[in-house]
Amino acid sequence: MSFEENLKNFRFTDDSRDVFDACIRFAAFLEKEGVKELQIYIDDTFKFYVAFFGSLLAGAAPYVLAKPIYEANLTAVNDENFLNFLANAPVSGFKFDPQAKFYLQTSGSSGKSKMIEKTLAQMIKESEYLARELNFSERNTFFSSVSHRHMFGLTFKVFLPLVLGARVIADELNYPEAILGLDLANHVFIASPVLLRTLAQSPAASALKGLSGIVSAGSPLKKELRSELGQICGARIIEIYGSTETGIVAKDEGRGLRLFGAVNAGLDDRGALNVSSPWCGFFQTNDAASIDEGRLALQGRIDRIVKLNDKRVSLESIEAKLLESGLLADCYCEPHPKFKRIVALLELNGEGLKKFRKIGKKGVVAELKELLKLEFKNSVRYFKIVKKMPRNQQGKFEKSEFENALFASPKPVWSGGRVNEAGEFCSGQIYGSGQNLESGLNCDTNASYVKFDKGGDRLENHAQKYEFSAIMHAGLEIYESHFPNLPLLPGFMQLDYVFELASGVGIDVSGLNTVENLKFMKFVRPGDLLRICFEKRGDKLYFELFSNGEKCSTGRAAL
Repeated sequence: MSFEENLKNFRFTDDSRDVFDACIRFAAFLEKEGVKELQIYIDDTFKFYVAFFGSLLAGAAPYVLAKPIYEANLTAVNDENFLNFLANAPVSGFKFDPQAKFYLQTSGSSGKSKMIEKTLAQMIKESEYLARELNFSERNTFFSSVSHRHMFGLTFKVFLPLVLGARVIADELNYPEAILGLDLANHVFIASPVLLRTLAQSPAASALKGLSGIVSAGSPLKKELRSELGQICGARIIEIYGSTETGIVAKDEGRGLRLFGAVNAGLDDRGALNVSSPWCGFFQTNDAASIDEGRLALQGRIDRIVKLNDKRVSLESIEAKLLESGLLADCYCEPHPKFKRIVALLELNGEGLKKFRKIGKKGVVAELKELLKLEFKNSVRYFKIVKKMPRNQQGKFEKSEFENALFASPKPVWSGGRVNEAGEFCSGQIYGSGQNLESGLNCDTNASYVKFDKGGDRLENHAQKYEFSAIMHAGLEIYESHFPNLPLLPGFMQLDYVFELASGVGIDVSGLNTVENLKFMKFVRPGDLLRICFEKRGDKLYFELFSNGEKCSTGRAAL
């Protein structure tokens, strides 16, 4: 059956609306309005299929945006105005032109985003090749955690299932509970390593057993994660290497990257990979690589090889070495913007946090430096622990966020608010380090938290009894400057948190003069859940602090 026939017969498993009928109505509207170019930024999968293929049917070139930043002189369709683009009735006579062009915006993770020209014929050729090469079939159901607005999602969530005549779940599934609740028999999961790691760590990960296949791209799939997933489920795990410009280039099913047979590859005089294929004209990448009888070994981006002391150093090689420590969930290296040395951003894993609690940042960094010493000497001079690495949905590091992460002074993110006499939370606001937050993070799972409505009643209008919680994560600024060998949350900082939160909910602490009956009973360590309870009675502020449920300090302040 042809691609167009497959689209005519296509329905999502979780949305029974007629996709092709809506495509025709969309095309009819564009033709009537004389629209020849259309910007598309749509999250809803049904609407995206309709806008994308409807544009192509109408001979209008779709510009698929990675972010909702529009050119003022071009028509734009999004989730909100989509219905305005549907004609009342379909019009016959629309046909796909195989050479119809569309434009896909790169993520811009390594710099400024660009618009890449593609054709419908290129996408169909690539997907037909994948259908033969990967041996998926019409019996498979595809579901995805990645966006159709990027090349990976467009290829594997949109075009490949259509070419196969396979089924697709429309919802973009980004949460473990949504995925692990599915009957996964014959399902193929399109995902980035970021979510795969979260799934593998879930207590319910055994629910992945029925999966037929996992296709991963966007960032490297680490061997440890592949092994972990392999133990959990029997799915074929396929890592794809490619780009918006090149389309698919190589795959790894567990024995290293191998070039797809239809791809011609070579190296330029810098050692950077270039490729051509039936779905891509010649393209020169910036990925350093070696090629040996179809085997492809990537050595990092050319722009991530830096020169230090007359020696070329691969930042990706340093990152790989740091990950060998077993202490890190993630890391990223970049030259320091102020000094001629490399800085490493570190996201600790469970073992890393245990080590941090035992020997502090100073000890953890000493171990990492020792690991790097033989191969990289003292190339990495600065180390910064972060709570979470700023990666995008595809798992790529957002380079524009590097300096924000490096120079940030992290503070706890508090979740909580006013409680009634029964200890239940009342409607109000969320506060985080003195600021209103849009959503709460790191809540005490033993409490019945609610997300408070922004713009609710001012808290000081009610009984003044409050409770807040936050994780004292290892990236907090306080651990940089106090007790570097045995990190503890200092007592004065615990008091600061109490008064800051009290002030944030409208209690006047400006006249504070003494703290009475102050007692410290237990250390607060990195990774602990700190719960702060306080209540104003008369001119006194009474407070209790709990670390992982155990009382760690109490006192009262005279206001």
